[in-house]
Amino acid sequence: MQLRNYQEDVVLKAIQIALEGRPELAADPAVINDVAAYALNRLPPRYIMSERGFTRLAAEHFDDESLGSMVGILMLVNEGISLVERRRPPAGGGAAPKPLSVEEQVMPMHTMPQVFGKIVSRETGAPVHGAEVLLLVNGVRAEEARAGWPNPCTVVAGANGYYSFWPA
Repeated sequence: MQLRNYQEDVVLKAIQIALEGRPELAADPAVINDVAAYALNRLPPRYIMSERGFTRLAAEHFDDESLGSMVGILMLVNEGISLVERRRPPAGGGAAPKPLSVEEQVMPMHTMPQVFGKIVSRETGAPVHGAEVLLLVNGVRAEEARAGWPNPCTVVAGANGYYSFWPA
Protein backbone atom coordinates (compact mmCIF):
# COMPACT_ATOMS: atom_id res chain seq x y z
CA MET A 1 0.00 0.00 0.00
CA GLN A 2 0.97 3.61 -0.46
CA LEU A 3 1.38 6.16 2.27
CA ARG A 4 -1.90 8.07 2.30
CA ASN A 5 -3.49 10.92 4.24
CA TYR A 6 -6.64 9.25 5.58
CA GLN A 7 -8.33 12.64 5.96
CA GLU A 8 -8.53 13.04 2.16
CA ASP A 9 -10.89 10.09 1.73
CA VAL A 10 -13.00 11.13 4.73
CA VAL A 11 -13.29 14.71 3.46
CA LEU A 12 -14.23 13.56 -0.05
CA LYS A 13 -16.93 11.30 1.41
CA ALA A 14 -18.21 14.19 3.57
CA ILE A 15 -18.36 16.43 0.47
CA GLN A 16 -20.33 13.77 -1.38
CA ILE A 17 -22.81 13.61 1.53
CA ALA A 18 -23.07 17.40 1.85
CA LEU A 19 -23.72 17.87 -1.88
CA GLU A 20 -26.30 15.08 -2.32
CA GLY A 21 -29.10 17.58 -2.94
CA ARG A 22 -26.91 20.02 -4.90
CA PRO A 23 -26.25 18.41 -8.31
CA GLU A 24 -25.06 21.70 -9.87
CA LEU A 25 -22.19 21.81 -7.36
CA ALA A 26 -21.59 18.06 -7.13
CA ALA A 27 -21.01 17.88 -10.90
CA ASP A 28 -18.22 20.48 -10.83
CA PRO A 29 -14.80 18.96 -10.02
CA ALA A 30 -13.35 22.43 -9.34
CA VAL A 31 -15.93 22.95 -6.56
CA ILE A 32 -15.12 19.54 -5.08
CA ASN A 33 -11.39 20.25 -5.13
CA ASP A 34 -11.78 23.76 -3.67
CA VAL A 35 -14.00 22.52 -0.84
CA ALA A 36 -11.63 19.60 -0.18
CA ALA A 37 -8.63 21.96 -0.05
CA TYR A 38 -10.50 24.28 2.33
CA ALA A 39 -11.34 21.45 4.74
CA LEU A 40 -8.01 19.60 4.49
CA ASN A 41 -6.01 22.77 5.17
CA ARG A 42 -7.86 23.08 8.48
CA LEU A 43 -7.46 19.45 9.58
CA PRO A 44 -4.34 17.72 10.85
CA PRO A 45 -3.08 15.10 8.38
CA ARG A 46 -3.48 11.48 9.51
CA TYR A 47 -1.31 9.07 7.55
CA ILE A 48 -2.02 5.38 7.05
CA MET A 49 -0.37 2.49 5.24
CA SER A 50 -2.99 -0.25 5.59
CA GLU A 51 -6.62 -1.07 6.14
CA ARG A 52 -5.79 -1.74 9.80
CA GLY A 53 -4.61 1.87 10.02
CA PHE A 54 -7.82 2.94 8.32
CA THR A 55 -9.92 1.06 10.90
CA ARG A 56 -7.99 2.57 13.81
CA LEU A 57 -8.43 6.13 12.52
CA ALA A 58 -12.07 5.55 11.57
CA ALA A 59 -12.66 4.38 15.15
CA GLU A 60 -11.20 7.66 16.40
CA HIS A 61 -13.62 9.59 14.19
CA PHE A 62 -16.58 7.77 15.66
CA ASP A 63 -15.36 8.11 19.26
CA ASP A 64 -13.71 11.55 19.21
CA GLU A 65 -15.49 14.83 19.94
CA SER A 66 -12.67 16.93 18.47
CA LEU A 67 -12.46 18.73 15.14
CA GLY A 68 -11.28 15.44 13.69
CA SER A 69 -14.68 13.88 14.30
CA MET A 70 -17.04 13.35 11.39
CA VAL A 71 -19.28 16.14 12.68
CA GLY A 72 -16.34 18.53 12.71
CA ILE A 73 -15.38 17.49 9.20
CA LEU A 74 -18.94 17.98 7.94
CA MET A 75 -18.96 21.46 9.50
CA LEU A 76 -15.71 22.35 7.72
CA VAL A 77 -17.06 20.97 4.44
CA ASN A 78 -20.22 23.06 4.75
CA GLU A 79 -18.14 26.16 5.53
CA GLY A 80 -16.07 25.42 2.43
CA ILE A 81 -19.17 25.00 0.28
CA SER A 82 -20.54 28.35 1.47
CA LEU A 83 -17.23 30.08 0.80
CA VAL A 84 -16.84 28.55 -2.67
CA GLU A 85 -20.43 29.49 -3.58
CA ARG A 86 -19.87 33.12 -2.53
CA ARG A 87 -16.63 33.42 -4.50
CA ARG A 88 -17.73 31.77 -7.74
CA PRO A 89 -19.77 33.55 -10.40
CA PRO A 90 -23.22 32.07 -11.01
CA ALA A 91 -23.33 29.35 -13.63
CA GLY A 92 -24.66 30.45 -16.98
CA GLY A 93 -23.81 31.13 -20.56
CA GLY A 94 -23.52 28.61 -23.33
CA ALA A 95 -23.44 24.87 -23.06
CA ALA A 96 -20.17 23.66 -21.62
CA PRO A 97 -18.69 20.24 -22.23
CA LYS A 98 -19.83 17.62 -19.76
CA PRO A 99 -17.44 17.76 -16.81
CA LEU A 100 -15.75 14.65 -15.49
CA SER A 101 -17.42 13.05 -12.49
CA VAL A 102 -15.95 13.54 -9.05
CA GLU A 103 -14.84 9.90 -9.13
CA GLU A 104 -12.98 10.52 -12.40
CA GLN A 105 -11.30 13.67 -11.04
CA VAL A 106 -10.44 12.64 -7.49
CA MET A 107 -9.98 8.95 -6.88
CA PRO A 108 -9.60 7.91 -3.23
CA MET A 109 -6.63 5.64 -2.58
CA HIS A 110 -8.45 3.62 0.05
CA THR A 111 -12.00 2.41 -0.25
CA MET A 112 -14.39 3.01 2.62
CA PRO A 113 -15.28 -0.37 4.11
CA GLN A 114 -18.76 -1.71 3.49
CA VAL A 115 -19.13 -3.13 7.01
CA PHE A 116 -17.92 -1.21 10.04
CA GLY A 117 -18.82 -1.99 13.64
CA LYS A 118 -17.75 -2.06 17.24
CA ILE A 119 -17.50 -4.96 19.71
CA VAL A 120 -18.39 -4.01 23.29
CA SER A 121 -18.80 -6.00 26.50
CA ARG A 122 -22.42 -6.74 27.34
CA GLU A 123 -21.66 -6.24 31.05
CA THR A 124 -19.61 -3.03 30.96
CA GLY A 125 -20.12 -1.52 27.51
CA ALA A 126 -16.32 -1.25 27.22
CA PRO A 127 -14.59 -2.08 23.92
CA VAL A 128 -13.47 -5.70 23.59
CA HIS A 129 -9.89 -6.04 22.37
CA GLY A 130 -8.61 -9.26 20.87
CA ALA A 131 -12.06 -10.43 19.73
CA GLU A 132 -12.19 -12.29 16.44
CA VAL A 133 -15.01 -11.12 14.16
CA LEU A 134 -16.25 -13.28 11.28
CA LEU A 135 -18.49 -11.91 8.53
CA LEU A 136 -20.95 -14.44 7.11
CA VAL A 137 -23.23 -13.91 4.12
CA ASN A 138 -26.06 -16.46 3.97
CA GLY A 139 -24.14 -18.62 6.45
CA VAL A 140 -20.92 -18.64 4.40
CA ARG A 141 -17.71 -16.75 5.21
CA ALA A 142 -17.59 -13.65 2.99
CA GLU A 143 -14.51 -13.36 0.80
CA GLU A 144 -12.55 -10.12 1.06
CA ALA A 145 -12.72 -7.79 -1.94
CA ARG A 146 -9.04 -6.90 -1.67
CA ALA A 147 -6.01 -8.16 0.23
CA GLY A 148 -5.61 -6.45 3.57
CA TRP A 149 -9.28 -6.76 4.60
CA PRO A 150 -9.10 -10.17 6.32
CA ASN A 151 -12.16 -12.19 7.28
CA PRO A 152 -12.14 -13.10 10.08
CA CYS A 153 -10.38 -10.11 11.59
CA THR A 154 -9.03 -9.60 15.08
CA VAL A 155 -10.00 -6.42 16.94
CA VAL A 156 -6.78 -4.69 18.01
CA ALA A 157 -6.44 -2.43 21.05
CA GLY A 158 -5.57 0.61 18.92
CA ALA A 159 -8.94 0.35 17.14
CA ASN A 160 -10.86 0.75 20.43
CA GLY A 161 -13.20 -2.17 19.70
CA TYR A 162 -13.91 -1.27 16.07
CA TYR A 163 -13.56 -3.61 13.10
CA SER A 164 -14.16 -3.28 9.37
CA PHE A 165 -14.73 -5.54 6.37
CA TRP A 166 -14.74 -4.98 2.65
CA PRO A 167 -16.49 -8.09 1.32
CA ALA A 168 -16.37 -9.11 -2.34
